[in-house]
Amino acid sequence: MVRASENQNEVFSSAFSILDLATTEHAFPAASLAVTYRDQLVALKAFGHFTYEQTQPGAPSFSRTLRKGGDFVVTPSTPFDLASVSKAIATTAMAMLLYERGVLDL
Repeated sequence: MVRASENQNEVFSSAFSILDLATTEHAFPAASLAVTYRDQLVALKAFGHFTYEQTQPGAPSFSRTLRKGGDFVVTPSTPFDLASVSKAIATTAMAMLLYERGVLDL
């Protein structure tokens, strides 16, 4: 099993603080960050919750299926639906490669 570095909180404190602030101020409800370097996982951390709403005992069945007991805390293994985000990421990466190879003139 690959593990994140033990001092990840110190090394990545500025990135972690940005994501923590963003979830606290409701820019988005949750985030998960993984950083690799030379095929090694060097940082792994999750922030926030699935929703902004507080869960209550007896919440609708949908919320109970997310986490036992209605706990909506995000973990590093929480799956995220990237949906249309992948289009922008793939297009940007391809444009950068084409530009670097001199095929695309910005």
